[in-house]
Amino acid sequence: MNIFSSMRGPTVALSFSATLKSDLAATMDRAMVDHGIVNIPVLAEEIRRRNAEDNVALEDIEHALICYAQNRSAAMEFDGPRD
Repeated sequence: MNIFSSMRGPTVALSFSATLKSDLAATMDRAMVDHGIVNIPVLAEEIRRRNAEDNVALEDIEHALICYAQNRSAAMEFDGPRD
C-alpha cells in the first residue's frame, strides 16, 4: 500500500525523497510493533534528524506520520520529546 498516494489534501509527502519515505514507513511500523502506539512528535523528530539533508519541515513529517497512522488504524499520542 502506498500511503503517500492516499493522503487527502496537499500531498507534501510526494516531494519526500525515497529514503525519507522508506524511513518514515519503517519507523512507524517498528513503533506500532514495539509499543502498540505511535508518538507522532517523537517519531517525527527522529526521522527529521536522520534525514536532515532532505531539509523537510518537522510539521510535514508529522502530517505524513498522522496520515500513515490513520491508514493503519494505529493509536496515536502527541507527547513531545523529552530533552
